[in-house]
Amino acid sequence: MKQLRHSIKVVGPLLALVGVILSVWGTLLMSRQYHPFGTWKLFKHIVRVIRITIFSGRTPAKALIAKASHFADLNVENRIRTLTGLYILALSFAVQTLAAVLILIDAAFPDS
Repeated sequence: MKQLRHSIKVVGPLLALVGVILSVWGTLLMSRQYHPFGTWKLFKHIVRVIRITIFSGRTPAKALIAKASHFADLNVENRIRTLTGLYILALSFAVQTLAAVLILIDAAFPDS
């Protein structure tokens, strides 16, 4: 029984983390046609937009987003990739739900 309790304590949070990673991946695949960047450049651009918004305001950030949007028009929609992202996102919700159930079980039955 102790081994099961330990497994629930470890597997619940790990599944939650896997679920978050899957949701980021699925969202990235679904949104690929809307930005002109590869994966890491997209994250850099997001951080840059947030930084500009904080320090310079929304108008310069919107201009940066508009420029990226213009270049994104060069991307062709790949529906297979978009649907794959949707399926991965749906899977991530299932994984996160299972993680939440395990975490709730752990919380409901504290160690004796």
